[in-house]
Amino acid sequence: MNTKEILDIISSRKVILIAGEYGRGKSLSGTALIFMLCVLSGSYNILSNIPLYFGKELNKLFNVTSLNSSSEFDKDHKKTRIFHDELQRDFGSRDFASSSAKILSKFSVDFRKDDSQLIGTIQFMDRLDTALNEIVQIVIIPTFIHTYSNNAKEDNKIRLEKKDFWVLWKIQDKQYDEAYELKLNLYPYIKFYDTNFKPYPLVINHGEYLDKQEKNLTEKKFDNLTDRLREKLSTNCDNWNESYHKLIMRSNEP
Repeated sequence: MNTKEILDIISSRKVILIAGEYGRGKSLSGTALIFMLCVLSGSYNILSNIPLYFGKELNKLFNVTSLNSSSEFDKDHKKTRIFHDELQRDFGSRDFASSSAKILSKFSVDFRKDDSQLIGTIQFMDRLDTALNEIVQIVIIPTFIHTYSNNAKEDNKIRLEKKDFWVLWKIQDKQYDEAYELKLNLYPYIKFYDTNFKPYPLVINHGEYLDKQEKNLTEKKFDNLTDRLREKLSTNCDNWNESYHKLIMRSNEP
């Protein structure tokens, strides 16, 4: 099976996870996959909790929206690739205070109705909320093919010099119990995202959640809640926008 055929299979699935330990190229693989899926489908709408910028010319095709709060799922995101880096931050199985219970049903139902895709990264599958894990259709485990040093910083420095970001994707198609492998050099995609960016947890502020809180809280407590949510959202947006502008500046460097 060739590269195009495997990518077509991935493109036909709704929920895709890229899993693996720190430093395995998950975010890079996710960025590359998002780009390729958009090109394959001819649909360039992206909702992402990490900034993505594809260069001055290419970015004219793309519509990248920041995913900083659950209220984004109240909006219309038809034929959109939803990229959620470090998925366990918002859909964790080991945190009783996780936002999973508050937004999972809306998140999982709405994106399927909108003919959208979810592409998420996670370190360990057992840390993902069970309900979300059950609807995962494709799992991709990336590994760098060559290792240049046991020191991660030195390894990355040499990798950049050699322009060697060859990865092996081990792909498990859970829907049909099939396995595939794909080798790709992801060097062209490293400038499309900020490797140092850390996404904050989503702010829980979608309409259904706020309606419930308004019924259950006193007016004063509800006002305090909405004030805190607005403050957190402002912080999240500033964090995202600052990184996005850095990507633009870096892209324009000679």
